Amino acid sequence: MGINTPVTAASLINGGFTSGRYYGGATGNVHSGGVGLSANQLRAVPVYIPKNCVLSGIAIEVTQTGAGTLARLGIYDIIDGVPTNLIVDAGTVAVNSTGTKEASITQPIKAGLYAFCVVANGGFTISGIDTGDGIQVMYTMGKPNLTGNGDKDWWVSHTFGALPSTFGTPGYDNKAIGFGFRV
Repeated sequence: MGINTPVTAASLINGGFTSGRYYGGATGNVHSGGVGLSANQLRAVPVYIPKNCVLSGIAIEVTQTGAGTLARLGIYDIIDGVPTNLIVDAGTVAVNSTGTKEASITQPIKAGLYAFCVVANGGFTISGIDTGDGIQVMYTMGKPNLTGNGDKDWWVSHTFGALPSTFGTPGYDNKAIGFGFRV
């Protein structure tokens, strides 16, 4: 089962998550070609968690591998419209084969908007959201200017390794990275 497996209406009507299923953080159509990522760029996208829960994993879907490449996943809170404080560094996943790559965590989290992030030691491609879809940073959190008003992610330079305790002053880009989470 991939990240993009649809959730049934019954599970939503019951108001809860179904244990073991993936839930997506953004709405929109999956970008068939994927989103290419480069080494040493910490990238984050807004993900809405609709209710208090305990996350058991966060995941990405690798569509083109990077030989010997590792990706580190994590979650930041969002303050004043930007990723700010590290909530969890979920550790690394190997991205040397295609498919769903999940980092297991046990993280209580309150309902709200969070920044799910990825940084890698090499280039690879993951599923993303079409550039016309997804949560756009400008429309949900605001930006300091109107340049690139369709931006969907934040990024900072960060040498691959443990995630920094604070995200830093981000740049904005149009790489709508697709994340999934489990409860």
